[in-house]
Amino acid sequence: MHREYHHWYTGRLGREMGIQVYGHYGMPLVVFPTSGGDENEYEGQGMIAALAHHIDGGRVKIYCVNSMNNESWYDKQAHPRHRSYVQSMYDAYLAFEVAPFIQGHTRTPGIPITTSGSSFGAYHAANTLLKHPDLFRRCLALSGVYDIRRFMNGDYDDNFYFNNPVDYMASLNDGYYLQHLQQCDIHLATGTGPYEDCGPTYRLSEVLAFLRGRAPLMLDVKIDDDEGRAAIMREVDGAAMSEQVIYGVRSARHAQALIAGAARFARLAMPAKPSALDAFPQEGLIGARLWEDQVEDASITAIRRRGLEVWVTAGVRSCSEAPGYITAERLAALARRGVDAVLLNDVGLAAALGHRVTQERP
Repeated sequence: MHREYHHWYTGRLGREMGIQVYGHYGMPLVVFPTSGGDENEYEGQGMIAALAHHIDGGRVKIYCVNSMNNESWYDKQAHPRHRSYVQSMYDAYLAFEVAPFIQGHTRTPGIPITTSGSSFGAYHAANTLLKHPDLFRRCLALSGVYDIRRFMNGDYDDNFYFNNPVDYMASLNDGYYLQHLQQCDIHLATGTGPYEDCGPTYRLSEVLAFLRGRAPLMLDVKIDDDEGRAAIMREVDGAAMSEQVIYGVRSARHAQALIAGAARFARLAMPAKPSALDAFPQEGLIGARLWEDQVEDASITAIRRRGLEVWVTAGVRSCSEAPGYITAERLAALARRGVDAVLLNDVGLAAALGHRVTQERP
């Protein structure tokens, strides 16, 4: 097995930090040690030997990192706010030093990185992905603790808030992070043994389930009057969801009115016929919608020429199908044609095929 050891001094933590690397090729997996462990723990516990066939087969490349637990959460002699500060610096070390190191080591800028850990390592695995979903895309957290208030002795500050997953995730409304989190694969595992506390895992799971309600939402607006449009804009702004809404616009006049009203949300052109798209102003548009029976090379080319995404409402109107109806074969055919998004009702079907979809709402 190919292995390397790397280390460097990091000013963020004021010390040398090492990384054990196992494998010659494969998707990168960052492994965090348990409470008092270091970069050698994973191998010492027999996990590298257990995964050797995957590592040697080029399926995964493992990066075992050191921790700062003893200098942060477990340093009972330090002030609580020093503990949270050290954790914030450790998080910055992971995002701005470890992630770029992995990208350079794999010679693949932007490569999706997986995190994993058990016990307190699970906390770091989950926290790292949830804070940096643009860098880390998959997480396997085993029997972790995701609410670490007990380490603060009743104190609380910003560094703690932004490193306590059940707190900052429950309040998250930043469209940038929500968009990236939608692309992540998060696994929170827990057991039922006599020494297992499954409560923290269920609690974070509940927070993430609640967060799904804040995922980007498409408003298919069928009204085109000033009063109705203003009411919608007030509701969206009042809910602080401007960056999470995609507004379906059915006429060029409606699109012009949104521009005049300084609407901040993205727009999806929904012309009755593909030829009517020419009248829609470009400002704010992210894509154009076709009906399934309008998907032709000419209509796709016209949309792409304007630099827009191609969205499709499922359902063949000539067959009197309800909007949103589609079969697996037809959905796969749309994907092969390079369609960017499909508006449909059967989200389970879409998830099973692994396509990017948006649920059609009544």
